[in-house]
Amino acid sequence: MTKNTRGPLYAGYRLTIPADLTTPAAVAAVLDTQRTVHDYGIGLHDRDRAAPHVQGAWLCPTRVALPEMHQRLSRGLDLAADLIDLDPLIAGRGRSARDAFLGFVSYLPHDDAEQQARGKAVYSRDSILVSDPGVWEQVDKWRERQARKLKAARPLSEVETIEFLLMYANTDLETVMMHEPLLWRVPGNKSRFTGAYADRGAAIHGQHDLPEHLRARMPADLVERLTA
Repeated sequence: MTKNTRGPLYAGYRLTIPADLTTPAAVAAVLDTQRTVHDYGIGLHDRDRAAPHVQGAWLCPTRVALPEMHQRLSRGLDLAADLIDLDPLIAGRGRSARDAFLGFVSYLPHDDAEQQARGKAVYSRDSILVSDPGVWEQVDKWRERQARKLKAARPLSEVETIEFLLMYANTDLETVMMHEPLLWRVPGNKSRFTGAYADRGAAIHGQHDLPEHLRARMPADLVERLTA
């Protein structure tokens, strides 16, 4: 069940573990004992092109260092830490952290139009272990907000496009520097691009691609130059 906590949700984590090493139930059992874990969603993906894996995310109401969370999972699952692929959700305090979490849980069943267009296998929501069934209602509301944003969305600028391409590991800093030297030299852009590349864990190691609602707003010629 969802734990009662006070204050803004600080951030959270996402993990991927090969399915032959653990199960969603085992991961959830570890998270249930953590007072610093608020909401979670954990699922098994075993019918896609990628090797079968357990994938999930959770929110923390207080700061928990990545190494500490890694150790807790390692002890709880009785697995070597290097077998647990763990990254922070890219989010800050409050709503942005929750939105990042809901976006990840929304992805887990592969039941939205974007994932279906990619030919992903659909997993029932019942197969995804969540801390509280009410999470799915929040996911549906998150999807509605995303649809409204997409309808009203403006085209992304070249700088914003490059940031997202870097963040989702669709390009790298050397490519940007080589193909877009004028943008690279604009004061402030280098630090923006470097920061976005440092957050490239959003790609979730190739299993969660750049969202179509972002790609549709990007200058196609720029995307082609940086990803060809």
